[in-house]
Amino acid sequence: MDGWAVGFGGQILRSHDGGASWQEQRHPVQAWLKSVVFDNSGRGWIASDDALLISDDNGESWRSAPVEGTLFVHQVLPLKDSVWAVGQHGVLKHTGDGPNLTALNTLPGTGLLGGQVDN
Repeated sequence: MDGWAVGFGGQILRSHDGGASWQEQRHPVQAWLKSVVFDNSGRGWIASDDALLISDDNGESWRSAPVEGTLFVHQVLPLKDSVWAVGQHGVLKHTGDGPNLTALNTLPGTGLLGGQVDN
């Protein structure tokens, strides 16, 4: 059973044995990582202040997907066939096969007016 933990300085840890041992994964950012989830297709998502990290190979490698504006993404949540990224200044939703996200809700002054964010 795989387990995941993320944290300060871009740290990504993975366990293949239910948490008995952990291996550090390569990470493309030095930011504070806050949550990690995998969607129904096996794509991994990690929340960071100004980016999302995405893995298309079950967590073997991660790439940064910048987020337009500064959302301060705190949580990534899977919900049915979608993934939601929730931040201090807005909410993004992912549906479909690609890594594109749609801004659903914003606060004044964030610079996000809704619509698709291409990654």
